[in-house]
Amino acid sequence: MLKYRLEEKALKDEFTDMEEAKDDHDTAPSVTNAILRLLLIWTTLLIFAVIFQQPMTSFTEQGTLMNHKVGSTFVIPPAMLQSSTTMSVILLMPLYDKIFVPLMRVFTREEKGITVLQRIGIGMVLSVAAMVTASIVESKRVHFVSEGDGATHQLSIFWLLPQYILLGVADVFTVVGMQEFFYTQVPSTMRTIGIALYLSVFGFGNFLGAFLIEVLESRDDDCKDGRGTRLVL
Repeated sequence: MLKYRLEEKALKDEFTDMEEAKDDHDTAPSVTNAILRLLLIWTTLLIFAVIFQQPMTSFTEQGTLMNHKVGSTFVIPPAMLQSSTTMSVILLMPLYDKIFVPLMRVFTREEKGITVLQRIGIGMVLSVAAMVTASIVESKRVHFVSEGDGATHQLSIFWLLPQYILLGVADVFTVVGMQEFFYTQVPSTMRTIGIALYLSVFGFGNFLGAFLIEVLESRDDDCKDGRGTRLVL
């Protein structure tokens, strides 16, 4: 009797192993297809990742070429304006959940107001608007400096606040949307890969942004002067 029980158990385990192997074989192509679909969105988001690093690079350099004094003694460090982006996120995140989502829910009938991809798209549009604003401010700065002696005739650093705030608003939409998108669009057993894809967007975006700045600055020998020069934005 013991012999038959052992044989029955062995046959059952072998059958179970075959079923699990078959399930794994069927799941592998679907996982691969899911990741390949995500790579298209991943590539598009590199645009946002490049813009995301501008407050730490071009915007700060832009601020060093402007008048960052308040009164006669107090000086605002150009990098300090980066805190305005963080403050925008802190202030706007509750407003997004309490005001924006219920308002959009009336029109879209979506539980979250808008879909994840729509949220990402809105944030990317706002980030592009921030770069357009930065370009306009830079044009005004160059024109303002060209009218004076370049040392005392400088544009106020507070002109940079709109582009920092716009990027903060863009973060509320895009960064949170990216986290949700890459977390929910992969199988539950591969959530770590989804988070890795999300983080790699910013990693590759930083490299790409540094490369683009290096290429553009190498073609513009005048980017080293605060008078009549135009930063790469």
